[in-house]
Amino acid sequence: MLIAVFSFAIMNVSIKYLIDFSAMELVFYRALITLLISGYYLRKRGLSIKGNNTFLLILRGIFGFLGLYCYYLTVHKMNLASAVILQYTSPIFTILIALLVLGERVLKIQWFAFLICICGLLMVRQFGQIEPLYFALGICSAIFSGAAYNVIRKLKTSESANLIVFYFPLVTLPISIVILFISRSMITPTWVDVFWILIMGITTQIAQYAMTKAYQKDTAARISSISYTGLGYALFFGFILFNEKPNHLEMIGFFIIVIGVLVNIYANKIQKFWSVKQR
Repeated sequence: MLIAVFSFAIMNVSIKYLIDFSAMELVFYRALITLLISGYYLRKRGLSIKGNNTFLLILRGIFGFLGLYCYYLTVHKMNLASAVILQYTSPIFTILIALLVLGERVLKIQWFAFLICICGLLMVRQFGQIEPLYFALGICSAIFSGAAYNVIRKLKTSESANLIVFYFPLVTLPISIVILFISRSMITPTWVDVFWILIMGITTQIAQYAMTKAYQKDTAARISSISYTGLGYALFFGFILFNEKPNHLEMIGFFIIVIGVLVNIYANKIQKFWSVKQR
């Protein structure tokens, strides 16, 4: 999982260096690279691209596209740490969507965790320090990611992980092509841009593969908690490479959100421990 976290961090840096490109162009390039890599892998393994539940596979792709587009917009317009921490609220929305759509039970301690995260988000937002539009887009990115994760959970018994990964760029690429064709806003990349575009696509593929393997080898709670080391990378790279200096209130808000999400991830263990203490 540490490989996945570091790869995602490098991906975020590449997005910041591609500031002249629109978020939709970056979505297009990432989808193109990951489609080629995933398609080659499926073909080499002799795996069929025909799934058992095409509707849900396409729906996963749509949610993934919307989440990715919103995330790229926030990375472009906000400091790196703020964009990353807003995306890291996705486990909260994953559980809320599971409650509303799948009817899954939410523990009392999880509602408390949601409240903690809201307090942290307010501190990051700072009542006007971050533009409301990009703050909202960061939250939308987390919501769409949460929706995509729930679709993946529905697909886990009927589709292979490789096919689920493949359908993300398969859906995203044509959508981005149509939007870019209508807007006619693409710019010609320089060789330096091509380098960073390749870094963005390759590190994304490495991160997705490493993350999938990690979730197959260990518990979701442990892996999710490790992923929050990515905030350290975001703070480090933001400061060293882009001179981004979060203020004290933002820093406190970041770590309050991390605490809230970790309480959410370990809610079952916390509730069991609390029940034993009360006996």
